[in-house]
Parts: sequence; structure tokens; C-alpha cells
Amino acid sequence: MLVHEKLMLPLLLLILSGISCKTQHDKEIEQINKMTTLIEDIWNHKNIVSFKNASITQNRKFLNGVQIATNQVETESHLKMFLTGFPDGTVKLDNVVLKDNRFYLHWHLYGTNTGNFDSIPPTGKKININGYATILLNKNGKMIQEEVFYNELDLLEQLGYTLKPPNFE
Repeated sequence: MLVHEKLMLPLLLLILSGISCKTQHDKEIEQINKMTTLIEDIWNHKNIVSFKNASITQNRKFLNGVQIATNQVETESHLKMFLTGFPDGTVKLDNVVLKDNRFYLHWHLYGTNTGNFDSIPPTGKKININGYATILLNKNGKMIQEEVFYNELDLLEQLGYTLKPPNFE
């Protein structure tokens, strides 16, 4: 009986550590599912209220390494520019990873340019672009920083714009 009792404590600790790991894994899966639902709600259902509820006023947004927004209002304005330019736009998340309160997302954006896109009038052309984003959350789960990377030239070429070679004369 004494040998059996000595094995019980290590076995109990092993079981409890497995439960603890599973609980952490379940929390991560839950957070990934919440972020996936949030992105789909904002982009695919055009729900700006979801964005307002998920971010805070100090939200900073970077596009291809350049800061384009320093607060929630500016970030929301940039989001609306895309939602207006591509009202049928749909985002498909190809991969979502969570590490230390930061999400890493690989995405595709599909849509037709039937609305004004910033200062660009509608072209009626379809786009299919992909990119990556990182979203940093604070301890309360609110978005405080977003970095987005995609090929802007590819987007403009899909809208029908071209680069002219320089004039060397």
C-alpha cells in the first residue's frame, strides 16, 4: 500500500498539469474564435459598432510600416474607406495565431470597387488581395495596435492603374 500511495501524488500532479494545459489551450482557442468572429463581423457584415466595442481610443494603425492612424477615430475612418470602396468586400482568414496577446493573421480580401475608395472614383473592377496583420490586445482584450501589410501596387493595378516609366529626356 505504501508504494501505491507514493505513486498517487506524481500521478495526481501529472493529471492536474494536463488539465491546466488544456484549460490554457481552450482559452487560446476561444480567443482565436472571438477574433475570427470579430473580423468577419466588421468586414463581412460591415458592423462598425463591433470595431468600436473591440478597440480603445489609443488604437494605433500601421499600413506597410507607415503609421496611418493614431487613435480610434482615424482607424475607423480608414476602415470605412475600404468598406465604402468595396461594399461587397469579403475577408477570408486563412490563418490566425495567438501569441502573448498578439494575433497574427493571414487574410484575403475580395470585392468589387463600386464606391469611392478614398479619392479614387469607382472602377467597377474586382480585387483579390492577400496580406498579413498583427493585432495587439491590452490586458482587458481590447485592440490597442494593428499592423497591416499588403501589396498596395497590386491593389491599384487590379483597379486598372498602371505605373508609367520615367522620362529620361
